[in-house]
Amino acid sequence: MADYERMRDIERRYQAASGLKERRYYSLFYGPLAPFPLAMINENPGGSPDDFKIVDVYAGSHEYVEGRFSGPTTLNASTLLMRLLGGDSHEIVRPVQVFNQHFRRSPGRLGARERRRHVDEARPFVLECLAFARPKLLLFGGANGVQPFMTALGGTAVADDATTVMGPNGTSPAVYYREYRLHHPLLGPMSGIGLYHPSKLNGHFYAHAFPRLLRRVNEALAGTGQGPRL
Repeated sequence: MADYERMRDIERRYQAASGLKERRYYSLFYGPLAPFPLAMINENPGGSPDDFKIVDVYAGSHEYVEGRFSGPTTLNASTLLMRLLGGDSHEIVRPVQVFNQHFRRSPGRLGARERRRHVDEARPFVLECLAFARPKLLLFGGANGVQPFMTALGGTAVADDATTVMGPNGTSPAVYYREYRLHHPLLGPMSGIGLYHPSKLNGHFYAHAFPRLLRRVNEALAGTGQGPRL
């Protein structure tokens, strides 16, 4: 069950820690915070302080449901999750937890020092959200984000290179799928999967990476009464 009071408390404390008071500058939640075995991890909120869209998460809305048309990354990620959960409507995505590595909006790519400062600022709140949601499986929108995310949180990520699926990406191939063993002192052991970035999902991904991903999602959702059928 969603804990809206916890969400409001986390947001108040983040505002105090960051000095930010308006959601045009940040976004903490993609939807209602609740325990669920599947979570997606992204870099940071989309848009910039001068060009952004939000949904009312405190009224039960979700960025990947009501807000899915905000851009190709959001729509592709929402559609991927809908297919993984075996639905024919995006409504099935609502309980999926989605978290960012940091919460500040930015119009472009951040420099390493500024990004580190933003990640450090968000760390205790990301950990608190993960500890409450208790996901078994984390899906990362870009395989390059797995190691930095776990390192920033004080945990570890060990890649299983034998699971890697490569695919076309312009002039050089990219990782479309790779499994990781994750561990954090507070969160315990989890599974992670680095995916091709949602903004670029294509037929090669669905033909070669999606079947493996579907099996892992089924395993994470086993016994919950939710998810697709093999």
